[in-house]
Amino acid sequence: MPVQQPFKLASREVRRESSEVRINGVTVGGHDVVVMAGPCSVESEAQVLEVAEAVKGSGAKILRGGATSRAPRPTRSRG
Repeated sequence: MPVQQPFKLASREVRRESSEVRINGVTVGGHDVVVMAGPCSVESEAQVLEVAEAVKGSGAKILRGGATSRAPRPTRSRG
């Protein structure tokens, strides 16, 4: 199947019916808007707990957080 536009496999051309995914009792992809919020990168457990309280208090249903490894120091790079 040639890709002629971005996200072809997720488009209505390929799949007419809606996709719904349940995450701990929250349905994503249904009729309701689901807000997911959290830090771009998780730095500590304390940070996640603080952000989780704020996310819950704002009405968001899902907490998300990015986890990446640290980049090497530029002075140690061999590239």
